[in-house]
Amino acid sequence: MIVTMSMEAMTELLAPAPTSLLFDMGRLQPRTEKEYDALVALLDMVLDSGGRYEDNPLSELAYVISNVLKDYEDIHYPDEDFS
Repeated sequence: MIVTMSMEAMTELLAPAPTSLLFDMGRLQPRTEKEYDALVALLDMVLDSGGRYEDNPLSELAYVISNVLKDYEDIHYPDEDFS
């Protein structure tokens, strides 16, 4: 299944929250399978854009997104191994 996300939607997802944090992690947590799929697609784009390399600034974003996805998987698919 291919999930597409517009740059506008990605920008909105990662827009700074009106708090002192860089962005609100709660806004990044997927609440539905569709949101989970969109976040997987976003991670793929970040990795393809250089986020897979530690010296690339996108690597930190890739790390955050992957941890959010892992948390979702631990809750919704506790008996499955995604590694």
